Amino acid sequence: VSPQGIYYAGIGTEEIVTFEDTTTLFFDLYVTNKTAYVPNNVNRNGKRANQAGDFGVVNLADNQACEFEYIFVDRLSGARYTLQNSFQFFFFDLDTGLEGDLVESFEICDALEYETSVEFRNYSVPTTLNVSIVTNAEGESCFLFTATAPFSGENNPTFQSDIF
Repeated sequence: VSPQGIYYAGIGTEEIVTFEDTTTLFFDLYVTNKTAYVPNNVNRNGKRANQAGDFGVVNLADNQACEFEYIFVDRLSGARYTLQNSFQFFFFDLDTGLEGDLVESFEICDALEYETSVEFRNYSVPTTLNVSIVTNAEGESCFLFTATAPFSGENNPTFQSDIF
């Protein structure tokens, strides 16, 4: 499978502090598929800074699965970048189809902890996720987040300012 990707420019900065000085590094994010990727509508992918919202989106067709790799990229060199400090990553809009079919889920490995919308900054949307710990094929311990309720978008944030 040849990887396809979505490139998110200007995703973050990191300050590296040494005894001599502080350096600010700028990084981007490249999302690639590690398995076959079947989108519903590829035009929905990317950072959507318009009336549809300003979140980064990866669109996947109904009843499909795909493994993605999230790669931080040094903006200046274009090389892979490993963050020196801890960071937070947010995922939104996990639900099921109206009949309880088409259950959305995702697995995160090597994460130290997680919060759902219930714990996160008093966000007013109740969580409808089941969270379990699984071991993947490589023997890593991972969190598996699985939707448990149908929604059709009425509980989705549109803009980052709705939450942060």
